[in-house]
Amino acid sequence: MPARRRLFFYNKNTRAAASGELNSSGDFVHLKDFPAGQFGDWTHIGSTQEGVL
Repeated sequence: MPARRRLFFYNKNTRAAASGELNSSGDFVHLKDFPAGQFGDWTHIGSTQEGVL
């Protein structure tokens, strides 16, 4: 199974988020921004074995 290299960043104060991944060289590659207020007031973020949040 390939290593999961995706990252998800969440700001509880603004409820904004961003996602990215590490490429094969280990460099961070930005994928998407989620504007302020996009999400609710989360306390936990989990994932499945398939890597889905």
